[in-house]
Amino acid sequence: MRPSKIRRWVHDWYAALAIALLITGFLITYPELRSAILGRYGFYMPEIHNWAGGFFIALPIIGAFFRGKENWAHLRRRMFNLKKIQWRQIHLSGTWIAGITFAISGFILWWERGIPLFALDAMFAIHLWLAWLFLFATLYHLIAARKAIFARIVGYFKKG
Repeated sequence: MRPSKIRRWVHDWYAALAIALLITGFLITYPELRSAILGRYGFYMPEIHNWAGGFFIALPIIGAFFRGKENWAHLRRRMFNLKKIQWRQIHLSGTWIAGITFAISGFILWWERGIPLFALDAMFAIHLWLAWLFLFATLYHLIAARKAIFARIVGYFKKG
């Protein structure tokens, strides 16, 4: 079954935001890399990362607003069919858990007021660990789905 247009739209923009967050997050975390690539400090990098993180949180909410009932029904069918556990269920569940964990830890790191230092350190460690895991998962996904990704990109340009 082909995903609806709104699900494809949310997936594509979510993927673009996630990759932007990955790039900006690593550039923030590793200043040597940032200065080697940008040739300067890059004062706006944290701001770009924060805005992208806000959209990362808002996008599924927007997707739920448009045809939310249909999207949730589709998600329930794909994630909670316990009669036959498949790789897609594990992948989708992991994506949701990682996305929620990224959002919570990122929000705590952004907020930081009144939060004990040990908790901020723990959130940073979780955020960074997930970023490395996400980097490898993204590389695998891009390689495994390269034909479909290329076809979708070409399709965008043909429509325009």
